[in-house]
Amino acid sequence: MEIRNQEEVLVELLDLGGKRVLDVGCGTGGLVRLMTRRGARVWGLDCNAGQMEVALAAGAAGDETYLEGVAGDLPFGGGAMDIVVFFNSLHHVDDPARALAEAARVLGPVGLAYIAEPLAEGSHYEMGRAVDDEAGVRARAYEAILAAAAVGLKGQREVTYTHVRRHESFEAYRENTTRINPGRRAAFRADGTALRANFMKHGRETAAGWEFDQPIRVNLLGKGWLPWAASGPSAPERFRIDRNQFDGSRSVHSGRRGAPRDAAASGKRCNAPGGPICPTGGRVLLPRGVVTPLIRCASIAFRSVPSHGTK
Repeated sequence: MEIRNQEEVLVELLDLGGKRVLDVGCGTGGLVRLMTRRGARVWGLDCNAGQMEVALAAGAAGDETYLEGVAGDLPFGGGAMDIVVFFNSLHHVDDPARALAEAARVLGPVGLAYIAEPLAEGSHYEMGRAVDDEAGVRARAYEAILAAAAVGLKGQREVTYTHVRRHESFEAYRENTTRINPGRRAAFRADGTALRANFMKHGRETAAGWEFDQPIRVNLLGKGWLPWAASGPSAPERFRIDRNQFDGSRSVHSGRRGAPRDAAASGKRCNAPGGPICPTGGRVLLPRGVVTPLIRCASIAFRSVPSHGTK
């Protein structure tokens, strides 16, 4: 299997310029920043507060936005996105089929779902299975992908390659994997010495740390019948919250740079102007140059405003 860089494969397979992209399970935001630098308008969504803190601390690459939420209940209205990305995340979802149905719902008529999943093979899997064997959940995720036509996502392409995972040390690996899933801490407490030996057994030591091979499968699923390269409908720049879906359960984070912006200027509105839900009186302030503190808003259910032109 050819050795490739995961990010390079994504950039090769996706036309990101000017696209509205949702990264589901964005983790520490590395892919969000990469796609932003490639010209996409990106929203990163994750339910893990620890991962979100790391993403925000990294600083902004542009106008990306981070949201707290879950894959089975995406906080966007129908047709709000051009691309939905699941990057090593679908197998972490409790119900992958529902997550794909949600992706289909928020994608536009010719939208695309990009799903990169690690296979249950390779030295990185063999090392990690001693901590958390994901063979079953990875297989379940692939079953959902194969059945995605039932929710309106048709298979367009499947690509496999080997990605080289790097960890600076065993301690760095332990910190990363337990931040992703705190439940794994018990395994390290129970037999950390054996896990360290297993790490060294399967890894290749280099001057920069340890390397492991991880085979990856990418599936491209299309929403509509038109080829992805075909021109679709205009992509509205602004969105508005669906006031019928307020539940107060989600939060917005932004790391944009520059002069202060308000909700109207950025296309995000929190209830009606001056309404009671947002502590800023209906205006979500997005000061540039700093990461805003957590803003407890309503359920963010963005909907495109067709009359507002293109990006």
